[in-house]
Order: sequence, then structure tokens, then C-alpha cells
Amino acid sequence: ISKDCKQSWVKRNIHCVIALLSRALTVLKSSHEEFQLRDTQYCALLLFYDASVQNKSRLGQVATGEGKSLITLMWAIICALSG
Repeated sequence: ISKDCKQSWVKRNIHCVIALLSRALTVLKSSHEEFQLRDTQYCALLLFYDASVQNKSRLGQVATGEGKSLITLMWAIICALSG
């Protein structure tokens, strides 16, 4: 699959990609509770993705306890999927 094809697919389905990653974290945690991203995490991922599509940089500031490590992990996976 070409890099352009991957980027195009992720761009059209970014909300689904984030939902899939969120579900994968539920499975990996072996939790009986549904894992749900916090609004801050979801917004940060969308803002970072929007900036990357426009070939811009973006610096995010997230409060303590809002899941910076999870944002970073999910952003790395999205970048890998995008090629």
C-alpha cells in the first residue's frame, strides 16, 4: 500500500482510527470497563492531526493527570499508520 493511500485512508477515517485505538486499549488492559478517552485527549489528537495534515507544527499543553503519555502513544500509532 502506498504512503499516499495510507494517508488518505487515515485522513478520511481519523475518528474511526481513534475509536479503534481506544477499544484496543480496553482489550489490552483486560478491563471489564469500557475505556474511554477523555475529551482533552481526543481534542489533542484531532488538533495534532489537523496540524500535520496542513504541514504545520503544533505544541500542546495538557494539565497534570490528563493523560499526556496516552496522547503521545496514540499520536505515535496514528503517525505510523499514516506512513
